[in-house]
Amino acid sequence: MKCPPVLQRLLLDLADVDAAIAAAEHRNSEPSTDRHVKIQQRHYFEARSTAARARLALEDVERELQRARGELAFLERRQAHDEEAVHVAHETEVLRDLYHDLHSVERLLTNSRRRIRHLEEQVSAYQAQVANCDAAVKSTQRELDSAVAALDKYTADVASALPKMRAEREALVESLPSYVVDVYEEMREELGVGAGRLVGLNCGVCRMELSTGQLHAIHGAPADELVRCPECGGLLVRSDLMS
Repeated sequence: MKCPPVLQRLLLDLADVDAAIAAAEHRNSEPSTDRHVKIQQRHYFEARSTAARARLALEDVERELQRARGELAFLERRQAHDEEAVHVAHETEVLRDLYHDLHSVERLLTNSRRRIRHLEEQVSAYQAQVANCDAAVKSTQRELDSAVAALDKYTADVASALPKMRAEREALVESLPSYVVDVYEEMREELGVGAGRLVGLNCGVCRMELSTGQLHAIHGAPADELVRCPECGGLLVRSDLMS
């Protein structure tokens, strides 16, 4: 098939543009930036869920601490009442009951204060955990915002680049003979690549290594002969025609 060397070089440009278009369309169908957004969304929602659980745990402990302080206040009032009653009581039996109750109250007060200290420590720990979780939510929110911005930029870049590449392809197709384009499109449909360089011993379309006899026949063809790979049928442009 006749095709001047200068047009054979354009055929390689067409193959390069087609490869770039295919790559852009593939990335656009599920860009890595889109996957990154999904990952960051998962991290963000996990951080929010963790923060919500920590806040609920803090609220539970704070309510328990409030009840414990109420119980402590009640015991302190009970102790004060018993102590006042001791000063005015004269009957032995009454005094015995009051001292017994005071002893019980003191034991309960000790336990209550110990429990309050424990709950206060828990509150402090949960407050720190909530603060860390809130910081994690803000951090993952920033990461998510950044990922969304990157996806928006990528989408805009692809939307801008694809029309330019398609216009470049159209110009290249118009510069080539129709019979060359027909064979090229047929091979591209069949192989995924319509044309390629002869790189050393290998076909640039199917990547197979050609035999010495096959290479001799290819290099012996006239410069304006557009040769085809004897293995896959793809259009081959010889390296010596690239200068």
